[in-house]
Amino acid sequence: MIYGSLVTKTNRIARILARSKKKIITRRLKFMSARHQLAIACFILVTEVTIVGVTVYRDPPKAVLIETGGRLLLTCKKSLQGIVAPLGFDGLLVFLCTLYAIKTRNLPENFNEAKFIGFSMYTTCVIWLAFAAVYFAIEVKVFSLCVATNASAYVVLIFLFFPKLYLIIFKPEKNQR
Repeated sequence: MIYGSLVTKTNRIARILARSKKKIITRRLKFMSARHQLAIACFILVTEVTIVGVTVYRDPPKAVLIETGGRLLLTCKKSLQGIVAPLGFDGLLVFLCTLYAIKTRNLPENFNEAKFIGFSMYTTCVIWLAFAAVYFAIEVKVFSLCVATNASAYVVLIFLFFPKLYLIIFKPEKNQR
């Protein structure tokens, strides 16, 4: 869900930047209003929910007992397609957001949110590359999926929201317009 909104936001920033570099501006940019951005993010979210719903309907997960070190672990077993389809769409969103973050990395200081989005996307890419390697190497796959998902969420939380909280709490004089 977060990657859809980040793709929408970085796309908007990249389009504004590309337009500002042109010498002659011929027409207005389309789909730039807040309402359009919200509609695009909702469309991406509905697409993601549809992909998950279809994969769960076509191939529901099965409960499996795994014995590890004298302990039994009850886990869900999904087919490779059931994992790759939703994560593939998320991977596409992360790739697009990373691409837009690279395009917008040299913005002026007052657009530094693009820099933080870039940091979070670069770190997310590293996390998911490590996840892909670990996922196929261990038997308890759900653990690596949970760790990668939580790490990605915390990375976005730390890089996007903590700088704003820092300014609000510790540097209120810089929080003026």
